Amino acid sequence: MKKYLIALLVIACNICNQGKVFANTSNDGNVKKVSGVYVFGYERDMSDNVNFEEYPDGKANSVYWKDGKSTIITDEIGIPEGYDDFDAQDMIIVNGERVYWGYAKKKENFYLMPFIYNKGKFTRLQDSELAEDMKLCCVGERVKVVGCLENLGNDQGIEKIPAIWDEDGNMTTMEMGEYTNCSLEDIAVSGNDVYACGRIYGDDIWQGVGAVWKNGKLTTYPAPDGGITMFGFTAIGVSGNDVYTTMVSRENKDTDDNSLTLWKNGKMETVLVKNNNIPMAECIVIDGNDVYVGGTADKLTGENNTVINMPRIWKNGKPMTIDKMNDMGRITSIAVYNGNIYAAGDHIFSGALWTNGKMKLIPGAEGERSAWKVILDVER
Repeated sequence: MKKYLIALLVIACNICNQGKVFANTSNDGNVKKVSGVYVFGYERDMSDNVNFEEYPDGKANSVYWKDGKSTIITDEIGIPEGYDDFDAQDMIIVNGERVYWGYAKKKENFYLMPFIYNKGKFTRLQDSELAEDMKLCCVGERVKVVGCLENLGNDQGIEKIPAIWDEDGNMTTMEMGEYTNCSLEDIAVSGNDVYACGRIYGDDIWQGVGAVWKNGKLTTYPAPDGGITMFGFTAIGVSGNDVYTTMVSRENKDTDDNSLTLWKNGKMETVLVKNNNIPMAECIVIDGNDVYVGGTADKLTGENNTVINMPRIWKNGKPMTIDKMNDMGRITSIAVYNGNIYAAGDHIFSGALWTNGKMKLIPGAEGERSAWKVILDVER
């Protein structure tokens, strides 16, 4: 699970808080206050209430934390009728109300069925039994989910096709051009436009290109300097007509060194990390003239030269100084509001929240990616 949405217009931000970036003023020019800082993720239940035959390592419950206290999401919203469990995979805030998408399941089979929970009800996403890589957003007051469908290809391998679902569950596929497979990494919203980014490729996995979809229309971008990209664009942020993306790429398939670059409007502008193992960007936020990128760099450590990821926030192409930035960890989500920078991610094997560079571990967030999205609820 990864990364998330951006909304920059004042009207859109007052309607729908996506968890990435917010305008600093309301329509009357007054600065709004953050009424809640939420972190979305999971918490492992090891209590006597758990059936340890079914969950030998404890049950992982989807939760959100507010002010350091966790709430199990199914305790608050319930489970779709006819199912036995619901595992929330993403959360946004719309008009002060929490909205989720997740998988519902029955005990007697392994099928996972995606649902949106919005306005007090569950809605099944149509034609989506094999949907994944899905992210929530809202356009105006309408909730959407962007993700991929899995199909069997000609050689019986799995192929993914990008798609958009509306809040009524209806699906529309996005363009693929001459390509047959894709990975979808991140989404963004600007005004009434929905953007997505990732990678598309055909039979030769080494020949993939970066992909950006705007309202389902595809534009492709090769790796810089004739290189290759196994991830394509990993994060996207949009401000007005400017589209920012990040790409992980390397010179050729025989090298293990990758570089992480920041792009603007389809052109590579800044090298964030050069010749690292696999540096990664997971989110982009634009606040005024400042561009924030969250992710990881990596280093070799210990006697065995073990590769570890280190959390990074880049501001305008330069790493910011944050707590534990040379320890094992990652930044997976950023929200910026009124000069304050909030970031969620990992420190070692625990979930953490950074506020203006200062880190606090989140109680109960144990394990990698246990706390991976920060969401601000701004008063309306």
